[in-house]
Amino acid sequence: MTQAQTISTRKHAYSPHPIMAGNRETFDRPKDIEASNCTADPNPASDWVSFNYTLPDSEVEGFIKISDVNGKVIKTLTLSGMHGQKVWDTRKTDAGIYFYTFKVNGISKSGKVIISK
Repeated sequence: MTQAQTISTRKHAYSPHPIMAGNRETFDRPKDIEASNCTADPNPASDWVSFNYTLPDSEVEGFIKISDVNGKVIKTLTLSGMHGQKVWDTRKTDAGIYFYTFKVNGISKSGKVIISK
């Protein structure tokens, strides 16, 4: 299978031929993978981080999980609506590197946020 035939996210993949996908979760609409988006600004941050997100046309809810470097989930933000913004108040959060995972309907995208004090 060529790279053009498989679109991969963190743990899932889209295959135009479900039988070729093996045990991986498959998506019927590759546009959902491309249409969903999440950005974190400012980065690095000190007092707050704004997560701006876009969900696929077919979805109206999802979530963002924020974890420390040890994998401990420290915050979960629930998303609703096709477009939006969630703010994480980091004033009481220790300086360091944190990871966020944006999930909607089996689609998972991850990123890194640096908190500096």
